[in-house]
Amino acid sequence: MKPKRNVPKIGFPSDYKNLNKTHEKILKLAESLVGTKGVFGLELKSIASSLNVSPSLIHHYYKNAEVLIFDTVLYSYSKTIDQIQDSNKNEKDPEKVARAWIKGMLDWTTNKPGIGVILEFPRGVLRTGSKSAENSEKLLSNFMKDRKSTRLNSSHEWISRMPSSA
Repeated sequence: MKPKRNVPKIGFPSDYKNLNKTHEKILKLAESLVGTKGVFGLELKSIASSLNVSPSLIHHYYKNAEVLIFDTVLYSYSKTIDQIQDSNKNEKDPEKVARAWIKGMLDWTTNKPGIGVILEFPRGVLRTGSKSAENSEKLLSNFMKDRKSTRLNSSHEWISRMPSSA
C-alpha cells in the first residue's frame, strides 16, 4: 500500500493556510491586479506571462478567470481579517479593537479598491455571453456561501452585537 501524499487542495475556494509557493504567487499577483484594476485587469495568460510559467499551470489551479477572481477576493479578505484579528488578539479595550478594525478595513479597501467592488457587486465578475451561464450562477452561489464562511460578514455581525446608544 502506497503512503498517502500530502496533495494541496486545488479548486475554489483554496485552502489559504496550506498553499504551495506557486499557488501563493498566483494569488498574490492576482490580488495586486484585481485590487488595482478590478475584474478587467486579470487574464490567466497575463498571470502566466508575469510569473514566467505556462498558461496550463494556471489552468491547473483555475479553470477560468472568474474562478481565480472569486478565489482572489476570498484570499485577500480572509488574509486581511486574519491580520486584524491577530494584531488585536490581546487587546481588551473594545474601542481600540473597533478603531483597529475600521482602520484595517479602510486601509484594505483604499489599497485594493477593485476587490471591495467585487465584494459588493460579485455578479459583475461573471462574463456576459458566457457559454456556461448555469455554471456561472453556481459559481456565484458558491462564492456567496464561501464569503460567509470566510468571515466576510464578521464586521456586520460584530457591529450588530454592539449595544446601541439610546
